[in-house]
Amino acid sequence: MSMQVPTNFRTPCPNRIYEDTGVAFTIGAIGGVVFQLGQAIFTKYRSRTILKIGSKFRYRVPTTSGSFALWGLSFSSCECSLQKFGIKNQAASAIISGGLTGAILAAQRSRKSIFLGAFFGFLILSMIEMAIVFAEKTLSNDPSNNSISEQN
Repeated sequence: MSMQVPTNFRTPCPNRIYEDTGVAFTIGAIGGVVFQLGQAIFTKYRSRTILKIGSKFRYRVPTTSGSFALWGLSFSSCECSLQKFGIKNQAASAIISGGLTGAILAAQRSRKSIFLGAFFGFLILSMIEMAIVFAEKTLSNDPSNNSISEQN
């Protein structure tokens, strides 16, 4: 008896945009606090550490978390739009959405930066999806999916 594991744990598409934006904002806030705290602690002037921590938290952390939220909003919107247009493959949808998100976020700069943003968004998301596929194949219990099999 093998139990089928559902492959899609994500919420439906309109609500996914709100969820991903909130999660990205939270990740940006936590990461911003950790980064700014570490940067304030390891400064040259130890006497102003408390003042620097307060000012860095007040001015830098909201910017970092807002940037993460904007990335999450753009990525989820692109992914839901692609799924609505008919791309049902989650990996392809995520990779194309990463490229579109990189292009959208670089749209206020030059054409070169738009192409570079799209390229690196596409590259990073394709590497993440390849790692996910590799992890799924190596951690599966089915020996027919493994690339290395014993032949007797």
